[in-house]
Amino acid sequence: PPSTTRLCPSPSSLLANLLTAENLHRSFCFGAIDGLLTGSGIAAASVGLGLFSPYAPLATRLSIIALSFSACAADGLCMGIGHVWSTYILQEGARREREREVKDFR
Repeated sequence: PPSTTRLCPSPSSLLANLLTAENLHRSFCFGAIDGLLTGSGIAAASVGLGLFSPYAPLATRLSIIALSFSACAADGLCMGIGHVWSTYILQEGARREREREVKDFR
């Protein structure tokens, strides 16, 4: 009888391993760096437009800071989710290919 041993882990264990992987933390870090660059761009444009001057209303200055922080958080989150999704798809494709090869080999 054919062996029932799986050649690779199940999709749920792949996802569980991926969520604790060091690469995921790197993706969040790269996303945060990207967000910092985006936030710096928002702040620089605001200064250039005169929206971030000491004479601008406090609410305007605080909203620019909030937009910069939210850009940082959103970029980090999106890069992390994109990493999880793309890695899962690649691993799932490799698993299917291995199963097909084993089936064709028999």
